[in-house]
Parts: sequence; structure tokens; C-alpha cells
Amino acid sequence: MNQPRSQDRPRRSFSGSPLFLIAAILAVVGVLAFYLKSQAPAQPPQAEAPAPTNTATATLAAVGDLTISDVLAADALQSDGSYDFGSCLLNVTPLLSGADLTVGNLELTFSGSPYGGENASAPDSLAAALGSAGFDLLQTANSKSLAGGISGLRSTLNTLQANGLTALGTFGTQAALNDAGHVVLREVNGIRIAFFAFTKGFGGMSIPTGSEYCASLLYTDYNTAYQKIDRDAILAVIDEAQALDPDVIVAMVHWGSEYRMTVSQSQKDIAKLMFTNGVDVILGSHSHMVGPMETQHVTTASGEEKDVFVAYSLGNFLSSDDETYTRESVVLNLEFVKDLDTGKTTIGSTDYVPVYLADFGEDAANRFQTLEISQAMELYDSAYLGRVNEATYNAMQQALEDLAKHTAPPEETASK
Repeated sequence: MNQPRSQDRPRRSFSGSPLFLIAAILAVVGVLAFYLKSQAPAQPPQAEAPAPTNTATATLAAVGDLTISDVLAADALQSDGSYDFGSCLLNVTPLLSGADLTVGNLELTFSGSPYGGENASAPDSLAAALGSAGFDLLQTANSKSLAGGISGLRSTLNTLQANGLTALGTFGTQAALNDAGHVVLREVNGIRIAFFAFTKGFGGMSIPTGSEYCASLLYTDYNTAYQKIDRDAILAVIDEAQALDPDVIVAMVHWGSEYRMTVSQSQKDIAKLMFTNGVDVILGSHSHMVGPMETQHVTTASGEEKDVFVAYSLGNFLSSDDETYTRESVVLNLEFVKDLDTGKTTIGSTDYVPVYLADFGEDAANRFQTLEISQAMELYDSAYLGRVNEATYNAMQQALEDLAKHTAPPEETASK
């Protein structure tokens, strides 16, 4: 009898083995468990731990340079001889009035006619329009502070006060400075916010002898090289702010160079000096272009660790400037959150809304308008009758790309 070859031998089956029985039992148990689980009533989702509710918040909107020119004044001139600037800011008024407080850099004077030109003077009706649009505090320490002389500065301060607006950084008399101090304190929802302002200079002009009180200066060589930071003056104003027991300190600074977005070493040094001595937010102006923004984590001179925020330049906001990048701008939004149990206040959020300074040409009824970009583009896409023209639409698209790049934290350091 022939023996079967090895390959012809029947293969061993596990169907009757103990291992198979165990596997079968486990499979049945698994199916039964799945069935029972599927028939059980659904369990409610586990609720997340509730966020702290014992807090207060305050919001701050900030914009850049509010300027005047011959063409801006001419565009606002009405047939009856009055000036109407309301249409320039109508589109962005909800962005300004929606915050608890709104600030900007008033780079002009209210020093009488002629308007525009060398003395950068605007009709008083512009102050009324700014108040109606939602502004609360305006930095007046900048390149144009003395464009109308000391008398023009005093006229500017009086006009702002008459329209319910508070000036920051300039003072009409020594007595006024002695009485009010350098710092303005506002309280919103129990959050105390201290504001002050400094400027690098006055466009090469010197303060008239006897009027040294008129503005807060970043440099002792303010009318020449801007190299000698006045640390004592800066620290004295910060101390003045600290004495008011604020929850937040906001510094508005006119610094850097016109038409340059690069952050200089001098700016970084000033920011470090302010932050390490208690300032929480720095809002920059002067370049007429939107520049870098960043949150920094710092250790203060007192040993406190905290997050601070700097916007090196907020660009133009009301302007006829047509240099590259000067028509794209932002409304910066800051939220401050105070823990009512601990008393500690932090920067809750920072973001911005892109805007565009449109020029619709000499024949337009309202030639210069500051527009919220997303809203204007949506109206264009929906073929709205009053939409912007194609050139403006394309410029706004480019502005969105530019702003995303230009607001990135600074990398290079300029020499000046």
C-alpha cells in the first residue's frame, strides 16, 4: 500500500479544539455585550467645567492718524460754506461707537482758516464729526501739535473739549498741566484704564521758550536726531499713572519714521522701558502705514509676569495720502478682562477689522470715505447698486493681503 505523500496529508482543523471553543464563547459574549449597550438609554454628555463668571470686561477700539489736507477740506465744503466730514467716517462709525472707549491720533489742529496747508488746520466741524462717530480720547502729541503755534495748540484743546473729546499728551498752560496731570483715567465696568501720550517731536519744530510744559516728549533731542530717550520723563509719567491705581495702562506714542514699517531699535528700547515699568498696551503712530503688532510676555521691574501688547503703527484712518500702503488701515480691538475675585486684569483678546481709505475721484459726491473692507466687498459681490468700483474692489483685495503681512511681529531692526 502506498503511503500518502506529506503534501497529501489532511490539514489539521481547529474547529474541534479547545481554542476554537474559547474563541467562539468570547465572540458570543462580545456580541451580547454590544447588543445590551445599544439598548441602554443614552447617557447625557458630560458638561465641561463652567468658565469663571465673576469677571468684568471693557473694550477699546484704536485707530491711526486723523489728518487734514487741502483736498480733504475742499471735499467737505458745502454749498452754504459749512464743512461736513460725516460721510467720510459713516461706514466705519459702528466699529468706533461699538467699543466702550475709542481712541485715535489727531494729527491736525483746530487753529482757524485757511484749512489744510502748513498749519494742518481743520474746521471745527471735524471735531463734532469725530465725536459723533464714537471717538472718546484723541492723541494730540504728534508732529502737528505746534503747526499752529502755542495759540493753535490751545485752540485745538478748547475745540476738543467743547465737543466732548479728551486730548492726550498736550497741555495749554502750565497751570492746566499742574491741575490735570499727564494721565487721563477712565473707568469702564469697574475696570480702571489710564491713558497717556508721548511724541518723538514736532516735525523739526522746537518748543517756544517758556512753553516747555506743552507736550510729553520721548527724546531730549526731539528736534534733531531722536537718539536720546528721555527715560526720566517717561518713567515719571508711568509713576503718575501707577499712582491712580489703574487696572490697565495704555500708552499712545508718536514714534518711528514716516512711510517706513520697519521697527527701529529705539522703538524697541522705548517699548521695553514702558512694559517693564507697568505699561500694558502701546499704540503707535506716525509712519502712516500699518505696521507690526505683537503680544509679548514680560517680567516687570516689580517681578510680575504678564502679557502685554504693542501695535507699532496703526496707519492712517482719515487721509488723502496716496503713498503706497497708506490707504489700507485697521480698527484695532482690545478686550480687557478683570477677575473680580482676585482683582487681576488681563488682555482678553486682540484683533482688528481691516479698513480702506477710498478716493472715488473729484467728481464723486463723497470723494473720501473710510470703508470696512469686508462689508464693501460683500456689497460689490452682491451687485449692490451703491457698490464700490472695480478698481477699489481690487485694491481692497490687495490690502487684505498686505495687512496680513505687515501686522506680523517685527523681525528686522532698523538703525534709527
